[in-house]
Amino acid sequence: MTENHGKSFRSVIVVAVVALVFFSGTFFSKNADASTSSATGSVTTSLLGGTLGLVTGEVGGVLSLVNCTLGSVLGTVDGTLKVVPAELGALLPVVNYTLGSTVYSLAHLDNTLLHTVSGTVHTLVPDLVNGVVVPLVGDVGSVAGLVGGVTGDLGSVVNGTLGSLSSATSGATSAVASTANTATHSTSGLIKRAYSANVASRLSSHHLVGYHARMAHHVRL
Repeated sequence: MTENHGKSFRSVIVVAVVALVFFSGTFFSKNADASTSSATGSVTTSLLGGTLGLVTGEVGGVLSLVNCTLGSVLGTVDGTLKVVPAELGALLPVVNYTLGSTVYSLAHLDNTLLHTVSGTVHTLVPDLVNGVVVPLVGDVGSVAGLVGGVTGDLGSVVNGTLGSLSSATSGATSAVASTANTATHSTSGLIKRAYSANVASRLSSHHLVGYHARMAHHVRL
């Protein structure tokens, strides 16, 4: 329909241009006679009437087309406006149900996760304590007892060794002291006997001298 209107409108323009050219040439010609002018005026009038009729028809067609198009658009808009609320009314319960289901699912999932975590913690902590901490403490105590036993054994060995060395050293010292004491007593006895013999010898010599002197005195007498 639009293509036909376009062709008619172009035809009207062509006819109008031809008519105007013809009218202008006829109007401005100085040598044309009255009969020619009359015929030209009739033709021009007819052409202008036809052109105006075509233009009026084209304008009417265009207006009819515009009116029809606007009616269709308005009808579409009106139908859309009537459909949208209905669609929204049908969609809202679905959205509401979907949101409610989602919230319920999330809450249920949250509750399930909490129960799972709580159960895991309640199970894991005793297992951790009984399976790891208690044996580890026992192992530490065993290692401490073993170290204490080794330390006690080393202390006994060291104390016994030191005691033995001390006893041996004390015995050796006592033996040396006893030997030195014995030697001192022996030496002292020898010195005393030698001194006594010397004294006795001196006394004997002195006694003999005195005896001989007395004897000589008696002999002289």
